[in-house]
Amino acid sequence: MIAPFVEKNVFYADITKMMIACGIPLYKLKSVEFKSFFEKYVQESLPDESTLRKNYVKDCYESVLQKIRLEIGESPIFVSIDETTDKAGRSVTNVIVGPLRESGRGYLLTVEVLDKVNSSTIATLFDDSMHILWPIGFQREKVSVFVTDAAPYMKKSALSLKLLYPNMIHITCVAHGVHRVCESLRSKYSDVDVLISNLKKVFLKSPFRVAVFKEMEPNLPLPPQPVITR
Repeated sequence: MIAPFVEKNVFYADITKMMIACGIPLYKLKSVEFKSFFEKYVQESLPDESTLRKNYVKDCYESVLQKIRLEIGESPIFVSIDETTDKAGRSVTNVIVGPLRESGRGYLLTVEVLDKVNSSTIATLFDDSMHILWPIGFQREKVSVFVTDAAPYMKKSALSLKLLYPNMIHITCVAHGVHRVCESLRSKYSDVDVLISNLKKVFLKSPFRVAVFKEMEPNLPLPPQPVITR
């Protein structure tokens, strides 16, 4: 069945692009204050959220993909994949690509929620992402560098991907290497660990102590909470 042709509204297209680029959720279009502001100062009636999702969001997505393809051009590329966990406990994996040249920068190509994170799912995500970048005229030989952390499943996925991408070199993130060095140093100074932990306990769950501290030293900031991974 052929989808019906929808004539594009320039204002709808522009407001979709603006809201996505500025990180404004499309459901804000339902806000009375949001609508009244536009109607007062722009003299334009705002579309329904579903109209933009159905007819304009995909165009913005394709437009950004085209810009990434133009930026990469004929250059070899690097690919970086990293996995994190969102507040719902889901495994969210980000894929970044970019041209390997001095003026090149990385672009977020896709974000996927994986049921399981292992060497197989990472390798599949990598290959699927390259098909997003090059839906026509797949160019395996242009993939030159694959950047990941040093997790065993990342190393295993890179090993299997080298069979499909013969020019690819796998490297692990320098920041993770530095972090491991810092962890090693931290293990040598357990007393400092105890000191930081106790200092955190003094203020973390005691508003009274915080109030006393601020009363005694109003111009002195509270001790920062230690973040081990930073």
